[in-house]
Amino acid sequence: MAFGAAALGAALTAQVPTDLVRQILPFLLIGLALFFTLKPGLNDASRAERITPALFSVTLVPLVGFYEGLVGPAAGAFYMLAFVTLGGFGLLRATAHTKFLNFASPTGSLAAFAIVAAPWWLTGLAMGAAQVAGAALGARLVIRVGPA
Repeated sequence: MAFGAAALGAALTAQVPTDLVRQILPFLLIGLALFFTLKPGLNDASRAERITPALFSVTLVPLVGFYEGLVGPAAGAFYMLAFVTLGGFGLLRATAHTKFLNFASPTGSLAAFAIVAAPWWLTGLAMGAAQVAGAALGARLVIRVGPA
């Protein structure tokens, strides 16, 4: 679902005006950072799920995947937010599930861009390497310090 929706979003980037989203994006990213920093009770404890996994898969996963393909930044944070607030996951479990989706959706975007545009392969590979390094560092921090 994430792969397909992201591919669709990426294929539509040339047809959809994204200027408004790009203006709103910095505020959205700051809001997400504040949410994860200031929300009391965000820990590794699981909570009651608010929607079923099936409904989550057919609504939120394609919605965030489409956003990732169309705009891009913070899709992983949106997946995480959805898993924690609606899926009832603790932070570590949400992080693990987010990683799978956050691999599928940019891969779908890349597939669409490779067909309809000319990706900047070198830039993308450098960004991918930086993402892997950051994810490894983050995983080590979570293991050593905990979800806080």
